Amino acid sequence: MGTGTFAVALARAGHEVVGLDASPRMLDRMRTKPGGDRVTPVLGDMADLGAALAAVGDDGAFDVVVAFTNTFTNLTTLADQRCCLRDVAARLVPGGALVLEMAVPDARAYPGGQALRVAHVGVDHVVLQVAQYDPVQQVVDGATVVLGGIGQGVVVHPVRARNVSIVELDLMAELAGLTIDGRYTDWTAAPYRDGVDHISVFRRHA
Repeated sequence: MGTGTFAVALARAGHEVVGLDASPRMLDRMRTKPGGDRVTPVLGDMADLGAALAAVGDDGAFDVVVAFTNTFTNLTTLADQRCCLRDVAARLVPGGALVLEMAVPDARAYPGGQALRVAHVGVDHVVLQVAQYDPVQQVVDGATVVLGGIGQGVVVHPVRARNVSIVELDLMAELAGLTIDGRYTDWTAAPYRDGVDHISVFRRHA
C-alpha cells in the first residue's frame, strides 16, 4: 500500500478499503492523510495474506484486490508470488477481480548482468541507479545511491524485486484459480501494446 495515496482516494470515493503493508511507518503515514481514517490498516506480508488478515480478525471476502506500481514484484521468490496469488483467489468473491500494475522485464537492460545509470546531477549531489540481475532466479538487486557534496556523505536506498513476464504471470494466475479478463496500457483502459508496462485484470474462476 505504501503511504496510502490510492487507498485513501478509493476510500474517499465511497469504497470500503483494507490497506496492507509490511511497514508500520507506511501505515502511520497513511493515517495522517485526510481521509486516512476511512482505510482499515493491516500490518503484514502479502506473501501470507491469510495470516495478515486473520491477525486483525478479518475473515471476509473482497470484490477487488489491487497492487499498484509493480508492488507484486516485491515478492522476491516464485514460491511467495504463487502463494500470494493463491491467497488472493481464496479471498475474492466469485467473479471478483485482481488488478496488477506491472512493468515488463527486459533482460537487455542488464548487459553482463549489471546496470548503472546516472539519474540526476545536481549542484551539490549526484543520484545513481545501480542493479545486478540474476537471470536464473529473475531477481534484481538494485539501489538508488545519492552522492552528496562535501560533508554530506553517501545515502543508499536498496531494493530487491523478482521480474515476472506476462506469460509467467498468466500461468501463475491460472494455477491459482484466476483467469485473465483484460490487459491495458494504462488506467484509461487503452488497449495493451506489446513491450510496454501493463495493467492486468484477473477474475476468480466461477
